[in-house]
Amino acid sequence: MDVGNNTENSAADHLILEYCPNIVNMANIQRLSEVRFDRNTSFQKGTGRNRMLIASSQGPTLLSIPILGGRSHHQLFGETRIDHRLPWKRNHLRSLTSNYGRSPYWEHYQDELMKLYEPEISLLFDWNLHLLAFFARLLCPNTQIKTIGTASFGSGSRLYSVDALKNELIPTYQQVFAPKTGFLNNLSVIDLLLNLGHPRARLYLENLAKTAC
Repeated sequence: MDVGNNTENSAADHLILEYCPNIVNMANIQRLSEVRFDRNTSFQKGTGRNRMLIASSQGPTLLSIPILGGRSHHQLFGETRIDHRLPWKRNHLRSLTSNYGRSPYWEHYQDELMKLYEPEISLLFDWNLHLLAFFARLLCPNTQIKTIGTASFGSGSRLYSVDALKNELIPTYQQVFAPKTGFLNNLSVIDLLLNLGHPRARLYLENLAKTAC
């Protein structure tokens, strides 16, 4: 899997701030000592910025955060507002509960996940940052996460998107619906966490970064 040069000890990099990052992007975050997320990039529809993939008995299931402006939305990522008029948080929590209620670590993380969805955060960028702080604490505590307000990228920077990497094959791990669906590739890191628990999930990401980066 080619996701860039080997920069495991790089001081900084630019990545897309996703809604519950996919596993490959979480491995990229973990392998760096510092990650910068840019508020002033353009918001792109149909990407992981407001979508995540989880497992279901029918296969990969897409959960999307509604944004104000809908299809006509043209704005910077850092100015993109969530449409809280729709019950998306209730629906997403319902989907997580129904699809992961039988996962090995659901009961361990259930309360924390429920609390994560309580704040009424207006900006999508800030919402994603809020969730990433939870995953980073468990899975990449040595990575320093920063935000910047410039759209200017250095010549050595790389920008990873969920669409660019979604078809990359990653090593299999235990999944709830695998006997029915087979292994579902590169889902949200929440799938990895709820199936393996954070010590094993952290090790999985470390090994993935070593072989992929």
